Amino acid sequence: MAQTVLGTTLILLAVAIAGISYYAALTPVGVGIGALFQDAAKSSTATASGNDPLKTAASGRVDFEGTRAESNTGALFPRVRSFSVGRDMSLIGVGVRKKAILNVYSVGLYGAKQAVRAVESKAGEYARCHAFMDEKLKASRAAVLQFNMGVSAEKMADALSAVEGPSQEIKDTFMAMIVKGISGKVAKGEEMTIEWKGNNSVVLTVRRVVVGEIKDKALFQGLLNIYLGQKSVSPSLK
Repeated sequence: MAQTVLGTTLILLAVAIAGISYYAALTPVGVGIGALFQDAAKSSTATASGNDPLKTAASGRVDFEGTRAESNTGALFPRVRSFSVGRDMSLIGVGVRKKAILNVYSVGLYGAKQAVRAVESKAGEYARCHAFMDEKLKASRAAVLQFNMGVSAEKMADALSAVEGPSQEIKDTFMAMIVKGISGKVAKGEEMTIEWKGNNSVVLTVRRVVVGEIKDKALFQGLLNIYLGQKSVSPSLK
């Protein structure tokens, strides 16, 4: 009898664990563009009503002490940050780049006031992503890549060379910039930033040092599409 009860208990426990793992696999990570402004409003309401912000911040989906956390890795991104392409740019979304089971890097997406207004004026994931990528939008934007593991310069260059649109010459120039900037390997905790200036220039920054700038409309749009397009490398960012 005792053995039967024990066996049943173990089976139920295994089912429960499997269920938790399945749920975790389906749960999106990060706070994408489609959810950010709704989350910010909830955070403001919670604070005004006297609720403990620590409890709501635990999910990584709300602002706390000026930062937002990517929920799968715990990587923190400041709500406001300055870049070479613009000062005091606002955090619009966070996500993670996964490769198989590895969290390669966390992503923080920033926009200047004009970009934020464009996103705020839309409702839903698709509309907000489209507004942020709009070819007519002349506003500075930036994607901060915060690495969760070491990655070689060549692997990062190869990964981002998959960008669709620009000529092979432009791709080669961009890859060379990445290799030069990283100089061997980017370590865990280090950053690389892709910055969009106006509506046709891309600035690459590694470890907060500007590596170079490329003026090419196709590269500009192609890199935006890598993160916010239909085949996004970080779906949770959307």
